[in-house]
Amino acid sequence: MRKRKIQERNTSFGAELILNANILKVTMKIREHYPELIKYLEEVTDTIPYKRDPDITLKNLNAYYETLQTMLNEYILEQEVIANDNKCIHS
Repeated sequence: MRKRKIQERNTSFGAELILNANILKVTMKIREHYPELIKYLEEVTDTIPYKRDPDITLKNLNAYYETLQTMLNEYILEQEVIANDNKCIHS
């Protein structure tokens, strides 16, 4: 039983590390290439509670990562549409 708890904790810690690395990648991409989105990063982080329950933390980290990814992807698509519309107007 104790061994299973340790394995679960290690798996949870590994998942947390991966999520944090992915969050950092997306955040850095936003800061470097899309600084106009930085103002929204604070709003998104407000959704993460400070509880130390590993299951909740992983769920919230995953939700945060998904939110960042969605925000970035939607913004990129929106910019592509705007750029294409501008090409049509100026053609």
